[in-house]
Amino acid sequence: TVIVFRSMSPIAVAIADYLFLGQALPSGRSWLALLTIVLGAVLYVVTDDGFVIDAYMWVFMYFFSIVAEMVYVKYVVES
Repeated sequence: TVIVFRSMSPIAVAIADYLFLGQALPSGRSWLALLTIVLGAVLYVVTDDGFVIDAYMWVFMYFFSIVAEMVYVKYVVES
């Protein structure tokens, strides 16, 4: 589950880069690839037999923290 959510971090990082760092958005082909990853993650969650909302709460917290960390490191390195 963590790996599936981690695989979705590039799309969130791309959006955060655009919003907070002024980076360009990915190309159309890149968006297609990113959205395919998101679709796979959504299908995984929908078919997860062991779905427990508390567990997903922790995964979402991890997801947001890893995205924030990635964007912050880019900011520090580029400035």
